[in-house]
Amino acid sequence: MFMTNLEIYNQIFKELFEDEVPETEYKELSYGNAGWDSVMNMDILEMLEQEFNISIDTEDKMKFDSYQNGIELLQKYGIHVES
Repeated sequence: MFMTNLEIYNQIFKELFEDEVPETEYKELSYGNAGWDSVMNMDILEMLEQEFNISIDTEDKMKFDSYQNGIELLQKYGIHVES
């Protein structure tokens, strides 16, 4: 089955937040809430790199702090995410 980039992106959050956060609330997720700590942040970034076959610069990793910011980050690397 073909998945859109948004579906892939949401799947990453679904896996890491283990269904504790409903998909309808993803847009509100940010570093520091719902268990999103430094370890979770690195896990999300690692999965983004793997799933989208990109290498995210350290500077961009340091700026990553929310669901919305992740979409903008992917777009910076040429990945269109239809939000």
